[in-house]
This record gives sequence, structure tokens and C-alpha cells, in this order.
Amino acid sequence: RWSLAHHGREEGLNRLNSAAVEIARDAAGESNFVAGDIGPTGELPLPYGTKGEEEFVAIFAEQAKILATAGVDVLFIETQTAVEELGAAVRAAKKATELPVCASASYSPTADGSDYRTMMGAGVEILVEAAVSNGAEIVGANCGDVDIRGMVEIVKRIRQVTDRFILIEPNAGRPVIEGGETKYLQTPEQMVEHVQALMDAGANIIGGCCGTTPEHIAAMAAVIKC
Repeated sequence: RWSLAHHGREEGLNRLNSAAVEIARDAAGESNFVAGDIGPTGELPLPYGTKGEEEFVAIFAEQAKILATAGVDVLFIETQTAVEELGAAVRAAKKATELPVCASASYSPTADGSDYRTMMGAGVEILVEAAVSNGAEIVGANCGDVDIRGMVEIVKRIRQVTDRFILIEPNAGRPVIEGGETKYLQTPEQMVEHVQALMDAGANIIGGCCGTTPEHIAAMAAVIKC
């Protein structure tokens, strides 16, 4: 609701989300799962911003319930950067629905390259703890200023602190700016070179985020199915 409000479209919250689920279900067919994707709100939790924890819980619960009613099989809470928002989102989804919940954060390497942190400065372990303690059945990472090789290291870190299923959705390379546009230049062939390493590190569900195309997904799926 908060995101749509920036565009004067909050009255379409139910209609837009329900239509999205219907389209995805038609494309997926009955033999495939459909995930309801819930991204960050665009607001900052207290004390960084103006929204309190219960306000976040209420807004996420509303979104989760709409997606569940529309017929998704699982909820993906993704691209999270603040521990407080991720925790509120997972708690809200578990409160409002009976669906399994995946909680995924977005990391980037630190300046010296020795660690991975979110934009809000949170480390891998604290995000995983927030996800698990609030009831997420699946944890993981997506997007961020990191390529698929960096995701291998993040999976290893996640696996050290939980036995939950791990979802990983890397970008098609680190973003670059060309001609004023953000581009992702890693080819399907370049990405699939590291898929086995993701699985060896402990990843259970592998997909793609920014810059990935149907060709990227098909190439990765071919490796995974082997």
C-alpha cells in the first residue's frame, strides 16, 4: 500500500495484486508453484525513519493476505535491508496466512571486501536470525551489488547458522552504468559456471534477479536438473 500510495494507486491494492497472481497462475499451470513476492516498503523503520514496527506488521499482513487469498503457494519476502523490516514482514506473513514464507535479504561487499552487509549495515547472520526467529521456513539472498560468485560465499555463511532451506537469486553480474542506464552484463553461460558451486555451498532453491532473462533461468535449470 505504501509503495502504491507514491503513485496515487493505493485504491488498486487488491485488484492489482490479485490480477498479478491470476496472470502468474495461468502462465505456470497447475503443476508449478506460484510465489507471491513482497518487496521492501520503501519506508524506514524507527529510529531511522518515521514508521513504527506495528505499522510495518499491519502493512505487510494486508499484502500477504491479499496474495494468499488470490491463490499463491508461498510468500517470498525479498530485497530486505533492515533487520526490523524483515522481521516485521515475516511475522506479519505468518500471522495473516498459513503459507510457507521465504525471507531474503540484499547484500553488498564492504569497502575492504572482507564482509557482506545490507544497505542498512546488517550482516548475514543477524538477518538469518531475524528471519528464522520470526518463523521463516526458507532464508536467502537476492539482488545487491554482488555477482553469483559472491552469492556462493553468502550461501556458505547462511548455511553455517541454519539448516533451513536456502534460496539464492543472483543478478546477472554486478550492475554497471552505461549511457546513463544500469545494465547487467553477465551471460547465461557465465552464470551457469557457478551454479554447481551454489548447490555445493548449500543452496536449495536457485533463481535469478536483476538482469536475468528466460535464457539465464533455462541455462541454470538445465545444470540443476542434471
